[in-house]
Amino acid sequence: RDFGIRLHRALDKALDEPTIRQVACAAMREVSGGDRVGIRLLDPAGQIGPTAAGVDLPMTCEAKDTRGCTVLLASDSTFTNHSNEMDSCPLLLAHQHPDRPVEAGCVPIVGNDSRHGLFRTETTERNHANAERETSMRLVSAMAGQRMTNLHLLTQSQRAAATDPLTGLPNRRALRDFHKVAHRSTNTLSLSIADLDNFKAVNDEFGHEVGDAVLVAFATVLNSQLTAMDLAARIGGEEFVVLLIDRDAASAMKVIQRIQDAQKSAELDEGVPHVTASFGVADTTMASSLDDLLRCADKALYRSKLAGRDRATVFTTPSQDSAG
Repeated sequence: RDFGIRLHRALDKALDEPTIRQVACAAMREVSGGDRVGIRLLDPAGQIGPTAAGVDLPMTCEAKDTRGCTVLLASDSTFTNHSNEMDSCPLLLAHQHPDRPVEAGCVPIVGNDSRHGLFRTETTERNHANAERETSMRLVSAMAGQRMTNLHLLTQSQRAAATDPLTGLPNRRALRDFHKVAHRSTNTLSLSIADLDNFKAVNDEFGHEVGDAVLVAFATVLNSQLTAMDLAARIGGEEFVVLLIDRDAASAMKVIQRIQDAQKSAELDEGVPHVTASFGVADTTMASSLDDLLRCADKALYRSKLAGRDRATVFTTPSQDSAG
């Protein structure tokens, strides 16, 4: 009981998967009586990865995916008293020398029916296994599996809260978070608002399903023209934002030109029309906060619309207009 409470507290403090692995491996060593401990994790495709870093057992198992591992296939533990015995795991038997048999245990890491991988323990001691030890190993694995599942669900929830469900782009909330981090790391940012031209007419003529396809296609174009340092977000309706790091408005205009060219040449599904976009551009020489950058870019976007659409305009103040 005391061990379970300590393990629960330790796992509650583990805020990422590597820490969960470290805590669980330490607990597994404790309950297994000093056995060497290994852990292998599943990737999203069901492939079994190599032994995780920070553990002390070279994983000799040849299983590549869940279909090749009876432990993961059945989500049930297996304990082998002697690696040369007939009922031992064949993948374990294949790697042992007849004169150096081992005692081993494999325990699946499962939480809420989600399989995360497996623990394996190994020792050259004989008759080391007992029912209490195996129960404790199952407890460690079950608690670690549940903590991993909870962490994955939290991550998915956070990602969903920051993602536009239609296009997969970050939403306004994620844009704010990104700007906070970027603003602390650089003095130069540019922000562009893109608005698809005559989008309402597309919905009216072709229907909302085609309109959605147009939005998704434009999001794809945006991502194709940006670097990993930059951000494209959908902030509502047919409006998108492009935030560029370490680039001023003049540099942003060059990026927008590439976006416009890519948009016009994009390969679209049959029945999906090509749609142009208008842009308004601002940078940190004109405004600092995200809200002010958005206001400046929106004013520039309005001027692009007035000038005939399918163009980009950099924000200028009234005094700059009169001086020009």
